[in-house]
Amino acid sequence: MSTPSRRDVHVNKLLSNVSNAYRNETYIADGIMPVVRVNKATDEVAVYNKGDWFRDNAAVWAPGTKKPFGDYRLGTPVPYYCEPWSMSKMVTDAVVDNADDVYRPAREAAEWATDQVLLSRERRVASLLFSTTTFASYYVACVSLTGGGGVQWNTTETSTPIRDILKMREIVRSQIGRYPNTIVMGAGVWAALNDHPDFLDRVKYSQLGILTTQLFSSIVQIPRVFIGTAVYAASQEGTSTEDTLTDIWSEYVLTAWVPPAPGLLQPALGYIIQQGDRQVQEYRYEEEEATKYSVTEWVDELVIAAMAGYLISDVLA
Repeated sequence: MSTPSRRDVHVNKLLSNVSNAYRNETYIADGIMPVVRVNKATDEVAVYNKGDWFRDNAAVWAPGTKKPFGDYRLGTPVPYYCEPWSMSKMVTDAVVDNADDVYRPAREAAEWATDQVLLSRERRVASLLFSTTTFASYYVACVSLTGGGGVQWNTTETSTPIRDILKMREIVRSQIGRYPNTIVMGAGVWAALNDHPDFLDRVKYSQLGILTTQLFSSIVQIPRVFIGTAVYAASQEGTSTEDTLTDIWSEYVLTAWVPPAPGLLQPALGYIIQQGDRQVQEYRYEEEEATKYSVTEWVDELVIAAMAGYLISDVLA
């Protein structure tokens, strides 16, 4: 072997333009439950009695007589209580001063803490919405797909996902007087639908010949499609399964009416109530020669009208 070798003439160092890290690509919580910014940590959301707005009280009026008269009632307001969800990371001056170009300890600390807060929000919203308890009062036919006489969608020979979704669409309309504009499902459910003959038969003559969210939306007549792809590590640090990841959005499907923006006199599945803006703060510790990067948001997630949504569980076998 000739000398000097490649190892003799080069000392390995970290590349400054590429590194490898793991984080979720997208979070969908804010798209399903719009954010309402408030000034106070506690207050209430006004609710009206549903039946009063759908009851046909108008009548022919004879001039010279009293005109028809009616009223609407207020329901029980929905209270909220914003709590501070927060995460911080300490970065010492020594680490900053000694870091190679590829590392940016201060920026990474702020981004990591922010992502931790967003990950927590995603999990809370998923737990609230993909819950049979939340929607228990409004299951017209079933709690689970099979419990309502359906067939799980990865049983491709006999299941009917398009018919099932259109049925969900009708149920929401029957409950609030308008069709759902949003459908939410876990990544596993979306993967199963991509391989289902119900959809493959519909898209085989399209330009791409594959099921996209746009084609899916047109088939089921629901304009907004959210696929929950986010995952989290369920095990504690230091355990043998600490790197094992679990889907945040499970094998459920939700159809719902979600207002384009928060407003008055309109139904809404729910809102994320947020006091002020998300705060990213730096705290200097001179004696320790370190800086803490802290991210905090004061929020509460509320289901306002469960009847504006319809959920089926156990969609896959």
